[in-house]
Amino acid sequence: MQVHASLMEELPARSRVLIYGAGEFGEMVFEKLRDAGIEAVGFIDGQKTGTFCDLPIVSPAKLGSRPVAFDLVVLALGSYRQAFKVLKAADIAECHLLYLERELFRVEQNRMTPDTLENLNGKIGYLEWMLTKRNNQYEAAMELLYGKPVYPSAPPSKVPDELLDAFTMQGKMKLKEEYFNSTRPKNHPIIYTDREIDSYIPLIKEEKPAYYAATDQWLYSALRKYSLAGKRVLIIGSNCPWYESMCIAHNAVPHVVDYGSLVTTSDRIKIISSEEAWATPDAFDACLSISSMEHDGLGAYGDPINPNGDLETMQRTLKVLKPGGLLYLSVPVGEDALRYNYCRVYGPLRLAKVLEGWKLKDSFGFSEDQFETGGDIQPVFILEKP
Repeated sequence: MQVHASLMEELPARSRVLIYGAGEFGEMVFEKLRDAGIEAVGFIDGQKTGTFCDLPIVSPAKLGSRPVAFDLVVLALGSYRQAFKVLKAADIAECHLLYLERELFRVEQNRMTPDTLENLNGKIGYLEWMLTKRNNQYEAAMELLYGKPVYPSAPPSKVPDELLDAFTMQGKMKLKEEYFNSTRPKNHPIIYTDREIDSYIPLIKEEKPAYYAATDQWLYSALRKYSLAGKRVLIIGSNCPWYESMCIAHNAVPHVVDYGSLVTTSDRIKIISSEEAWATPDAFDACLSISSMEHDGLGAYGDPINPNGDLETMQRTLKVLKPGGLLYLSVPVGEDALRYNYCRVYGPLRLAKVLEGWKLKDSFGFSEDQFETGGDIQPVFILEKP
């Protein structure tokens, strides 16, 4: 089997692409393919079933029977060796390792020539070993500092029958299966440091995006128009101090609340408990929630199962924001749907519920025709407390 390392523009035109990996990177690849006018026809994944991004998920065991028609496979996962075995067993002649950013592709004047599977396996094997080593060292350090990991219960794999109507707004939201478990040990926090913050700030000052590329660009536009300077900001949901660093770069003071355990060694970030975050009315000048609200109540990040978790958090946010204060909110917009238990998609029905009590002051990247899409766009809404 031939393995190609490719940039998006190097993929053959008019290809029907099968994406290997129905995860966050797979979703990013799907969005990039769509923006480039390249048709994605499905995902390969051995851990998930049903659909992802409104496309069918193909089991690796069924790939040989060609359940969907495709021209090439793009790999969108962190570990490739098992994928190579699956593709070879299914008589797939070639696949592509896709690089989404040219900056990440700086080999032979920003290009990598096609390589054989054998040579590439050696390189990937080394990277896998390095990542495994670092992960083992990190986990050992966590145990040394905080003891043996204490894991929370896994979220339910199906919507509880007694909550189905509440979760789907009496059947008005389309239900899709997309199970996701990103719970962490309760006693092993994520640690935010000045070193990490300082590595992000130069990128932010150049308005470089991170994981949510389009959303970050819209947020930069919003911050140019609606400044955070000098404000006390509540960040709702966090597993990386990227948006905290964005606040710091804009001369704001970030306070962070999350269902998971967080610790910081920096005096520029304040980690606060849920009790502290929601206790005092009119406590914050501004609030920021980027790709967090849609997960609230689905259990994927250790949060309690609650059909209205997102709506209740929006109302709590309204309470703790000062009058005239702004919430910078980003959620997936598309046809009203519950992709259980990964996220909600906000169409005209659910979005209207989310906005109750708020004044919609502005938006960046939003248009109503997005309500007819699958929910892969996350615009930024600027909401004001009346």
